[in-house]
Amino acid sequence: MKDSEEPSEAESSEEELELCFCGNDRFHYMVTAIPTFTTWGHFWVVLMGVSANPIRVDFQCRVCKEKFDFTTKQAELKQFI
Repeated sequence: MKDSEEPSEAESSEEELELCFCGNDRFHYMVTAIPTFTTWGHFWVVLMGVSANPIRVDFQCRVCKEKFDFTTKQAELKQFI
């Protein structure tokens, strides 16, 4: 029985969302997604005005100013183009 319980505990810990000090998660309206680009990606976004894929997105609460979560998963990064 323990063997079948251990994977479910691991899966549930992966699904838990990180929270800031205020208790907001990455989907809260007071949380800002801050993208990080490569040098070429930064060039395209800033100088040329073209969308580029970020390599990392940090999530920062606008209330307590805490950076509390990030993602580098390609599937999630495509949402922040």
